Amino acid sequence: PANSADGLYQFGLAIEDEARQAAQRAFMEGHRLAMSLTPNTNRGRRAATAFVEEWELLGGTVVQNSHYRGAGDFSDVILQSLSVDESRQRARELRRMFGNLEFEPRRRQDIDMIFLDANPSDARQIKPTLAFHYASALPVYATRNIYSGRLDRKADRDLNGIHFSTLPWMFDQHSLEKQSIVKYANASSAYHSLYALGLDAYRIYPRLRQLAEVPLSRIYGSTGTLSLQNNNRILREQSWAQIKNGRAIPLTAVANRSGL
Repeated sequence: PANSADGLYQFGLAIEDEARQAAQRAFMEGHRLAMSLTPNTNRGRRAATAFVEEWELLGGTVVQNSHYRGAGDFSDVILQSLSVDESRQRARELRRMFGNLEFEPRRRQDIDMIFLDANPSDARQIKPTLAFHYASALPVYATRNIYSGRLDRKADRDLNGIHFSTLPWMFDQHSLEKQSIVKYANASSAYHSLYALGLDAYRIYPRLRQLAEVPLSRIYGSTGTLSLQNNNRILREQSWAQIKNGRAIPLTAVANRSGL
């Protein structure tokens, strides 16, 4: 880590920050038994590691930590992670012993939330697959990666119910800076997070001394609420949203059901 003598500061869109904040929000909303579902990539493994570390630090239990390779294995990974295959195996054994029985498979019952990192295309397949395997009632907390930033109610209906961390930029309708960037850059929404990062870097630079000398000072930026840690790293606390009827709706304060 840099120190103040170096004059170096770290600021970025780290997936680790998002994973830790997903753990914090889910825990504050009363969940304790987690399943992590992330891609089998460097980014996905980093997200899972950060989530697991934060979740266990808070006092929760990670019951299942699963990685998927792509669309071809979503169903198999989820089936095994939720132990639905074991339920079906028990049904086959009972039928061999007692003949034809009415039996509906069940998922494991020791999970009360799912942490998800996935791009929009994968997330639109994963959420219905969870429902198909009897997990429609499990709350899903995701990284900002699941939301494209474009209104597409038909496609995003498959994401209904998911809570996800996001950049305030995505819901900013009034910033003159954003209006100018969108007007003159005319770029794909895929680049919006980078525009927000650049804008906040511009905002932070003249206020580094304030952030260092006033520990409780914050900058309410386009990428989140920004503060400076002792190692010269800018901590970015994101906003939260939920997909309802195919539309991303900003959420407000955490609903604390744990009594903390």
